[in-house]
Amino acid sequence: MIESLLQSTLECFYNQTCINQLNSYLLSNSSLDVKALDSSLTSRFVEKSTMEELINKLLIEQWNLSMIHENYYNACQPISCIYSYTTRNDIIYILTIVIGLVGGIIEILKFVIPPVIQSFAQYWFKTK
Repeated sequence: MIESLLQSTLECFYNQTCINQLNSYLLSNSSLDVKALDSSLTSRFVEKSTMEELINKLLIEQWNLSMIHENYYNACQPISCIYSYTTRNDIIYILTIVIGLVGGIIEILKFVIPPVIQSFAQYWFKTK
């Protein structure tokens, strides 16, 4: 039933006879005066628009965007601004980091271990 409603168009809402018939089904004990939509008025939704299209566009005819960050900032008057970015690392990223760290440690140990062993060996042989 919902799928059929989503596929239906607005054509009935532009026809007063159809509106009256719907009104008789839905509001039989109420006297609500519902008028058909005027097709001469400009709208982004035409008679052939589906209900799904209207719902996907949030039933909004036109967005009026006005972003004034100064007003927001002045109204809130924050002491400091903080930006956080949350990520979830995947397995390839983690493996790359681990391999890089292991490679870096190996390179450092190549330079550090020979002098340490040489110093230790000299100390060992001097004491004997």
